Amino acid sequence: FSEEMNAALIHASDAKWLVTKDTGEAGGLPEKLAAAKRCGCRVLLIDRPQEDGMTPDAVRDLLLGEKPPRFPLFVDLTDKTCVVVGCGAIGAHRAEVLLRYGARVIVVAPEGEAPAGAQHIRRAFEPQDIRGAFLVTAATDNHALNHEIYELCQRERIFISTADDRTACSFFFPAVRTGNGLSVGLVSDGSDHKKTARTAKKIEAILKEEQE
Repeated sequence: FSEEMNAALIHASDAKWLVTKDTGEAGGLPEKLAAAKRCGCRVLLIDRPQEDGMTPDAVRDLLLGEKPPRFPLFVDLTDKTCVVVGCGAIGAHRAEVLLRYGARVIVVAPEGEAPAGAQHIRRAFEPQDIRGAFLVTAATDNHALNHEIYELCQRERIFISTADDRTACSFFFPAVRTGNGLSVGLVSDGSDHKKTARTAKKIEAILKEEQE
């Protein structure tokens, strides 16, 4: 396409952003960039594959603007109903953490083993499972199901943490460390999960030192 044709397309669609891969001169990249500049259209250029690119979350933050961090709110879970959907490694761990804080934990999963003290409903998730819940965590290996649970909780105004999508959470499930009368919750912005694990270990070591 010529610069004129690219400009006409941008104008006709009232585009504010032009998203294009780096096609080089043979693919008409100079004409696209010239048309975008002429029309005042910002460009998001997708480079050829390389080792250090932008993650999907980073691209989303670039387009939508970076959100402020979540406020760490500590609440009393004693006898409150908390539903965990999924009982793999993540679901079982989250159920165990909630039990430690006095919650009444219901695990909904056809397979796996819920930790001692939790009620295990051995079947696939059904919408009525979240009825009366204070909070829900969706930790299945089915992304579509996790998102469906998120949307259900949003409609019912129930706190929801989705294990595989930080944008589909009304709260972030923290890495928790306790000791010496202290309870520490730690979450990341999603850019480096290993950093959360490393920092949690350091906090755990500090709490043990305080107890000695």
